[in-house]
Amino acid sequence: MTYSSHTGHSAATSVGVAQIAIAPLRAIRFFFRSIIKANRMVRDVETMMRLSDETLADIGLTRDEIIPSVARKYGLRDTM
Repeated sequence: MTYSSHTGHSAATSVGVAQIAIAPLRAIRFFFRSIIKANRMVRDVETMMRLSDETLADIGLTRDEIIPSVARKYGLRDTM
């Protein structure tokens, strides 16, 4: 009689199962990173909004350009 230690699962199947198992954790990580990024963007917009019109002009911006400028800084499309 011959015995085999082969379980019938290939290494690729095990990796696929592992990827599926950690997918929810990756989604949670993405969610929290998105929240952190959004908080940083809001902080940057608030900081720039407190600047005077003269200071904004010195850095080449108007008040209307603050949000698109911050969005570009964080790699978001300009939708305005």
